[in-house]
Amino acid sequence: MPTLRHFATVPPIAHQDEAGIEDLFGLIDDEAKEKGAICYIDRFFDEDEVVDELAESTDVVIKILIKTEAFALAHACYVVATSSIIEDLDICSVETPITNDFVQPELYDCGGIDFEDQQWHQDVWPTAEPGEFEESTEGKLLDNFMPRPEKVVRLREDVAQAVGLVSDWTFYDDAESIDLGNGEKKEFPPGSVVLQQRYNPDFAWPEYKWPEGSL
Repeated sequence: MPTLRHFATVPPIAHQDEAGIEDLFGLIDDEAKEKGAICYIDRFFDEDEVVDELAESTDVVIKILIKTEAFALAHACYVVATSSIIEDLDICSVETPITNDFVQPELYDCGGIDFEDQQWHQDVWPTAEPGEFEESTEGKLLDNFMPRPEKVVRLREDVAQAVGLVSDWTFYDDAESIDLGNGEKKEFPPGSVVLQQRYNPDFAWPEYKWPEGSL
């Protein structure tokens, strides 16, 4: 397996400090693009970590190459401290003490999660008005749920397809008005429901448009 060598020149972390940027951030350079990855930058190793021989000096930057599709999940894990870059560098077989030009034998991929498959398991809770959903009290369907409900609902197939969702039988709640945040409320007709469905990743989703002024 080819090895992945980090920047021989340390990214301009000092400039980030001068700019008042204290949070972790991602950096995409030619190597990262070639590998289909993002370099995640944290901070400099501290003195205790150097004493523990995790790095050769406090001038060494904590950074890791992460598969692009795993970047968001890795970021969430780092923010809530369920894992750390140092731990994940160990998973990627990075040798210690770490230097600024260390070799990362493998891209970090959050444990090899199949992100393409996971796209089919992303839930959404739409509100459906009468005529947009179906109901069933069929025993075989109800037996699939615990606790056993009196009835289950699903979006009509054509309604689900039109908005990029997968129609499937599920629990439901009666719909309530939604606060639009501008002093107004969205009201729904009597009999409207909130139900759990899943996104359809094969839907022709419109291309994302970056807000004006984005960098």
